[in-house]
Amino acid sequence: MLAAAETDAIISGNRYLAFQVPESEGEACGRTFEDAFLLANPSAEGLTLTGDIKQDEVRVRDAVDGLKKSNFALRFAVDEVGWKTPRYIQRGLDWLLGSPPGHEAAAETPGETGVVVR
Repeated sequence: MLAAAETDAIISGNRYLAFQVPESEGEACGRTFEDAFLLANPSAEGLTLTGDIKQDEVRVRDAVDGLKKSNFALRFAVDEVGWKTPRYIQRGLDWLLGSPPGHEAAAETPGETGVVVR
């Protein structure tokens, strides 16, 4: 299934199924958001990846064991900067930016706050 995820996006109308994929071919793959996040940003928890898929998956899993999901997500959403978006999330965001079928691209006009809304 991971091999298919690399080449075949699962799209149905205006739905795109995003799930964890390795950051690069032949690397470890996370099972959760936290796993995937640390595989994309190992230094965020002081990890060093070895390149051994099984060892890296276990190392990351051990690092997130016991962490509160909400605290982890908020830490990187609010407090931390300079992190890399996990690949599976970036792929979904790229798809959204490509204007999913049935959604016309919005004109780039500033809203009431002066922010361009797309």
